[in-house]
Formats: sequence, structure tokens, C-alpha cells
Amino acid sequence: MGHTVLNAESSRSHSVFNIRLVQAPTDSQGENVVQDRQNITVSQLSLVDLAGSERSSRTKNTGVRLREAGNINNSLMTLRTCLEYLRENQLAASNGLAPKKVPYRDSKITHMFKNYFDGEGQVSMIVCINPRIEDYDENMQVMKFAEMTQEVQIARATPMKQDLGLTPGRRKANKLFKIAVNNLNELGIPEAKDLEVDVGLVYSLGPDFPAYEMDSPEAQIKIRELMHYLEQRIEKRKKLRANLDIKCDSFRQMLMNLDRDNLQLRTELASLKAVYKQERDRSAALEKKVRIHESSIDVLNNTLSKQERQIEELTFKLNEKENMLTQKEHEKEKQKKKFSSKLAVESDKNKREFELKLREQRVKLQERMRIKDEKLRLVSNILQSEDLPSLPRSQSSENILNDKDRAPYTARTEESSVPATRTDIYATPRHGAAAANNRHRRSRSAGDKWLEHRAANPVPLGTIMQPYLKNRKSVTKLTDLKELTAHGTTKYCLVSQDADTDGDVETKLYKGNVIPTCGGGAQVVFNDVECLKQKSPVHSPTRK
Repeated sequence: MGHTVLNAESSRSHSVFNIRLVQAPTDSQGENVVQDRQNITVSQLSLVDLAGSERSSRTKNTGVRLREAGNINNSLMTLRTCLEYLRENQLAASNGLAPKKVPYRDSKITHMFKNYFDGEGQVSMIVCINPRIEDYDENMQVMKFAEMTQEVQIARATPMKQDLGLTPGRRKANKLFKIAVNNLNELGIPEAKDLEVDVGLVYSLGPDFPAYEMDSPEAQIKIRELMHYLEQRIEKRKKLRANLDIKCDSFRQMLMNLDRDNLQLRTELASLKAVYKQERDRSAALEKKVRIHESSIDVLNNTLSKQERQIEELTFKLNEKENMLTQKEHEKEKQKKKFSSKLAVESDKNKREFELKLREQRVKLQERMRIKDEKLRLVSNILQSEDLPSLPRSQSSENILNDKDRAPYTARTEESSVPATRTDIYATPRHGAAAANNRHRRSRSAGDKWLEHRAANPVPLGTIMQPYLKNRKSVTKLTDLKELTAHGTTKYCLVSQDADTDGDVETKLYKGNVIPTCGGGAQVVFNDVECLKQKSPVHSPTRK
């Protein structure tokens, strides 16, 4: 089949279904088939489904479908030509003209039925048409073709059945004879082996006629004996006829009884079949339910096995976690004990060190107090010797000592506890501010040297204007006084980064001058602040 514009399932080939019936006679015993072709009769019935003719202008076939349509139309044209030749040969035979040769070899479909075109068999055609206006031309051609096939008459001779002269029913008679011989053999009769019976004669009216000669003087006596013998045969035939009628009547009665029993059994069989059908349907429904439940049980078993496997895996993981937690607890206890012991040791050590330092500081303080008292004594002696005006002790002695003592402590630095955000630098005198000259000016021939104090990890500046400090040194922690005084530092810059009110990073640069103090230290005087901030550009307001 194939798809065309006119038909979704169009036949693309001719279909032929052949049925052959072979009849052959059996031998005299009715057991074996006679192997002779002359005695065999063969009949054949062919059912042919022809593909319909097509017009390419309507089917719009191309390629393989177009070649198939051409082959179909050629085979149908050859079939029509053969039938037309048969009809013309019939007309020629009636007029005494020579017949034409039928070209059945031009196509495979006609070559398969060459016996029909040679004069054997008969044909009948069934036409399928579509009653549409568009198919009028095709329907007319097909109907003409069918009408022409009806006019073809085949003179077929009735085949004569081959008769071998054998008696019908010999197969059954031979079967009965074999059963009788087997029964005699079972009874132990030795004559049964040599017993020979002609199964061709099923019924017998007695022994054969004796041989008589009618030309002797005793012909009348022989004739009377023959008449007596014939009368005996007639009587015996009558008795056999009567017995046969009785047997036929009993056989008919038996057949009626069997028919009645058969009808009753058929009724019971029909009822039993109905019950059996109901039970079978019921059993089929139950089997279907059982299969459904079995499939559901299998699914549930699979789900249960999966859940059990998941439970086992989770239990195993839980046990591992518990073991890890237990191990961590043990380790934590060990670490706790270890650190407790270390803490106790360190605390004892720190306590001893603190006591030691405290004693050292006390010793130093006592030494300083002794030195101070000695100096005061010397100063008082000098004052008394030079007749200096008396000064208050709190101003004359302590200020001079403070200037001498706080020289090493004039510059101290501390870093804020806030990481990388703010750094404070200040001087911590013991009794007042350090003495320094705010107008101090250094030589500018070497240039300014900057000390940049910034965080360890500053945020990158995204501003256009970047701070520029020439000849600078950057530090993150200012813990040593030498950072300010040893390298000739003249400028100090503190970089602080904080978040403004909008959440943006704001960078401030606090600048100042480094001024040395009279005690050998240094102090910073801040005189400038730079603020660096990144803002989005905005449009200028429209001027009116």
C-alpha cells in the first residue's frame, strides 16, 4: 500500500490467493494412494485482488509511485487485451475464421492464469467503484471492462472421474477384517494366520453356483436341482431382506435415540459452555487483578528495599557522625585539660614575671628617688651659695627634673584597636606638655621626608585625584620613636578610611609637621586634612 492524493491506503500491487484441491484413488486394500498422475484430479480456485487503474493527473504521483502506477496500468491493459482476444476468437469460431493468439505472456498476472486463456475454467469479476461525480470516467471504463468479461464464454469439458473397477467401502472392510484377525489371534486360533478374504465383496448371498453341463440326458434333473437351489437362494434372500429391515428399523430407532441424546447433550453442553465462559471470564478478571496486585506488591517491595537501604545508609552515617562527635568530644576534653594546664602554668609564670618586674620597678623607682633627692640637695646648695631668689619647690625643682626625666618618654605611639581604620599618635608627658618650638624650620635643601601611617590592608581608592607624597616611607604600626627621629622625617601623614552616611568609603589624609622636642623626642602638629570621596556625576541644572 502507499499514500496518494486520492487514497491514503492505495493498493500498489495485485494480490493472488490460490486454493488447490487434489483427489487420488487408493489401491484394492484401501490403504495406499495409487501413484499414477492419470488417475489424479486437480481443481484450483484463485482469488485475485486487482489494483485499480490510476491517472497521474489526479493522483499527482512522482518518482517511485509514478513507476508503480505505470506498471499497474500496463498489467491491467494486458489483461483487458487477453479478454478481448478471447471474445474475438469466439466470434471467429462461429464464423469459421482462424483464432488469434492470446498474448498472456506480456504480463505476470496473465501468465499465471494461462490455463484459463487456453480454454479451461471460468471467471467471475466483482467491481468496486466510488459513486462520485469526479470518478465518472474511471467508473465507466471499469464497467465496460466488466461487461466485456461477462461476454467471454469458455467451453469447459466436464472431467471424467477415473474408475479402477474397485468396490467402494474397501478401506472400512479391510479395517474390520484386520480387527477380526487380531481378535482370532488373541483367542489363540492358528487358522487365523492363513485366513484370506476378498474385501472387495462386502455382502454375500451364499456359496458360488456349481458348474452344470446342460447337454447330458439328465438335464431335466439338473434343471430341477438348479430351480431348487434358486428357490433356496430366494428364500434366503427374503430372510436376509427381512432381517435387514429389522436391523434398519432398530438402527433407525437407535439413531433417533442417539439424536435425542445428542440434542440433550448439546443443550447441556451449551449451558456448560456458558457457565465455563462465565467462569473463564471471572478467572481472567481474577488473574488480571492478581497480576495488578503482584505488580503493586513488586513495586512496594522495591520501594521497601530502597527505603531499607536508605535507612541502613543513614544509620551508618549517623553512627559515623556519632563516632566523630564522640571523638571530637574526647579531643575537646583533652584540649581543655591541656589548655587548662597550660593556662595554669602560664598564669603562674606571668604572675612570677609580674612580681619580678614589680620588684625591679620598685628598685628603679627607689633609685630614682634617691637620685632626685641627691639632685635636690645639690640644687639647694647651689641656690644657697649663689643667693638666688627663692622659688617655689613645685616650680623650680620638679620642672627641671621633669625636663630631664621625660626626655625618653616624650614621644609614645599607640595604635587603635579598630583594624585598618584609624591610627592615633600623641605625646604622653608625665607632668605637662613637652617643650617644643612651633616655629622650628629645618633646612629644605634635602627636601621633605614624609612618614605615611596607613592600615595593613587599605581599600583601593577609586577617585580620580590620588594622593602624591614624594620621598615617603610607609608604615602600618608606629611603635618605635626612631621611625620619627632617626631618618630625618619632617612630614607625617595619617591615612584613615571610614564609611560615610551613604555607605560609601571616605578616605581622609591628616597631614602635619614633625617638630623635635627639647627632651630628644618629637611631636606632630597637624595643619591639613584632605578628604577623598568617589561620587557619581550628575547633570547640571537647566538654566532658565
